[in-house]
Parts: sequence; C-alpha cells; structure tokens
Amino acid sequence: MTENLTLMRTARKALEPNWTMAVLVTLVYLIITGIIGSFQGDQSLISTVLGLLISGPLALGFSIFALNISRDNSPDFSNLFEGFNQYGRGVLAYLIVGLLVVVGLVLLIIPGVIVAIGLSMTLFIIADEPNLSVTDAIQKSWKMMNGYKTKYFRLILRFIPWVFLSIILLFVGFLFVAPWIQVTTAKFYDEIKNENFSAEN
Repeated sequence: MTENLTLMRTARKALEPNWTMAVLVTLVYLIITGIIGSFQGDQSLISTVLGLLISGPLALGFSIFALNISRDNSPDFSNLFEGFNQYGRGVLAYLIVGLLVVVGLVLLIIPGVIVAIGLSMTLFIIADEPNLSVTDAIQKSWKMMNGYKTKYFRLILRFIPWVFLSIILLFVGFLFVAPWIQVTTAKFYDEIKNENFSAEN
C-alpha cells in the first residue's frame, strides 16, 4: 500500500484546485453540526433525535464530497446535502456505528477506538454502493479494515499536530485540516478497497 505520508500529499494535491469549495463546505458543515450540538446541550430527547436525523445524512454527504475530490469526479458544494438522498441509510448507519463505538468506549477506551477505526469506512461504502444495506456496509467496513487498523491509526496520528495548530489559530485552520483529513481518508478507502478486490481475485 501507499505510505501514509504519500496519501496525505496526494490528498492535498487533489484539494489544490478545490480549496475554496472545500473550505466553504467544511464551514457550512461545522456551522450546522455546531448548531445541532448547541441544541443537544439541553440533553432533551427532541434535540437528540433532531441531531441524529440531520447529522447522519450530513456526514454521509461530507463523505460523498471527499470521494469526489479524491477521485477528481466533479466535486460540488451540493454534494454535502446528497446524503439526504439516502436519508434512512445515513441516519441508520450514523446511529448504529455511534452506538457500537459508545459501547466499546464504555467497556474500555481501547475497544472503543478499535471499533471506531474498524467501522470508519462505513459511510464511504454507503456512498459508493447505494444498493448495499447498512448492516452489510458496516460488516464490509470491518472486513476491509482487517489488517489495516494500525496503519489507519498511524495516519490519523499524523494529523494531530495540524489539529493542535488549528486550535492555536482559533480553529480557523480547521477549515483546511478537516477536508484534508476527509480526503486523505477517502484516498485510504480507495487503497484498501483495491487491495481487498485484488486479494479476492
């Protein structure tokens, strides 16, 4: 597989002609999720359900946008809202993955991290295979990540200094770091997708 540093560089190169759009998409995504988070602060059932109903499809749309940038496939601002075209799948995937990660974290921190990494490709799979059921997408993510969890964990660790830098810059830098992370993950997804396809054939 491609080295993690190379994945980061190719993702950044893919973003070069799309930085303005990527920053705008990220800004809108963060504003909407931030508003949802402020509502969830009251811990009411209505705000929790509202957060779930919006956050899932929105996260799916962000994944669609990242895949289109990664593959040079005519990315567009409207991609952010395309997750609502698969509304039920976006909500269900977000709910199930979230619950599994929480259960893992409750048991111990490490199992929660392992579950989060193992299921991290779920939304990309759903974006890629609209006819696949949510449970099949979750299972496929877990199977695809078999043997690649450590590599992905190391990839995410490489972004930590950039995240800290964005905090120092009053989170403005996160408008650039977040899409970079997402497109790099999309690159990683395509890598392991191809690796799994080669192994099966």
